[in-house]
Amino acid sequence: MHLKRGITLIDTLVGSALMLVVFVGVAAAFQLSVNVVTNNRARAGAVVLADERMEYIRSLPYASVGTTGGNPAGSISQSEIVALNSISYTLRTLIVYADDPKDGLGTADSNGITQDYKAVKVDVSWSSRNGIRHIILVTRVSPPYGVEANTAPFLSRISARAV
Repeated sequence: MHLKRGITLIDTLVGSALMLVVFVGVAAAFQLSVNVVTNNRARAGAVVLADERMEYIRSLPYASVGTTGGNPAGSISQSEIVALNSISYTLRTLIVYADDPKDGLGTADSNGITQDYKAVKVDVSWSSRNGIRHIILVTRVSPPYGVEANTAPFLSRISARAV
């Protein structure tokens, strides 16, 4: 018998198919890692914008905390588009008066003050390959002299003792 040495067409096809499977797997892993990095970068930018807006609101005097055209009124834009790191974000700010349930709500409020503090919501959204994404931060902003006082500390103390 005579033995033939060499690579047949079938050996070449099987080897090529195995290499194709490996390269497709590597390419898919690379694409997934690029998507993860891109999404994390966009999310980090959204967190920075939301935190920056929240810190700005916290730095304002209580009377100035409000949105243009909103109630309470103020100079903060309700909606704006901001570009950061080549990503376009929509920054929405909602500020409303809130009634603390500890002293009753609405007409059942024990002291008659239904605007106990201001509730602030900052929503940053952006488009990704998976759809619209959001980062939402929520906080409360209290008057400088307590939850229900818009007067000087001395008057606040008298009012609190009289109740």
